[in-house]
Amino acid sequence: MYTPKPETPQAEINTRHLKLNDSIHFQTNHRCEWVRELLNEVNAAREDEDHGAIIAENSFLEVDFTLNKKTSSEHPEYITIKGIIKTTFWTYCIRCLQHMPETLKIDLKACFVPEKFEHMAEYKDQITVYADNEEMDLYFYKQSLNLRDFLQEQISINIDPLPLHSESCMGLCQMCGHNLNEGSCAHLHSKIDSEDMSEGKRIQFRPTLH
Repeated sequence: MYTPKPETPQAEINTRHLKLNDSIHFQTNHRCEWVRELLNEVNAAREDEDHGAIIAENSFLEVDFTLNKKTSSEHPEYITIKGIIKTTFWTYCIRCLQHMPETLKIDLKACFVPEKFEHMAEYKDQITVYADNEEMDLYFYKQSLNLRDFLQEQISINIDPLPLHSESCMGLCQMCGHNLNEGSCAHLHSKIDSEDMSEGKRIQFRPTLH
């Protein structure tokens, strides 16, 4: 059986060119200009002067999904996107501020409904919708579907807001800024309340003089 080669999507898809029952398989990665720009936006540590090249070399973003335009008794017209995002980007540990990789694997299950239906009772105040026998994230579109914005949102809501390179990270000395993972400094030894750190709270060190 012949399987069509996956297409490379544009950052914005003109929905007027889609026909009912169209099913298109898309694949792309950070070699595509607009996907590379998206990766750069989430790659917080890419401008590190000492490690920028290594960070860029070890970052990636891949997208693989199928887009379908459909109709049903519940939804007069809708578009579904089902697939996956895989990415590794670099961020900073909230305790020691050292750059660290973060890897995400995100399942895409989204239903896009024409904007003209947005104020209908069945869609009002809803963030998900039941379509194709499963629950999907609900979006609305006009004459085009902004794929870049959609992927950016999916990545953003899945990023760890308090990244740690290790649960045992000792953080920085608040007096001199020394990285305590590399050994003690002249100011203090500290025990970190791991619960407070996981919640991003300010650490209260109890100094012990040498």
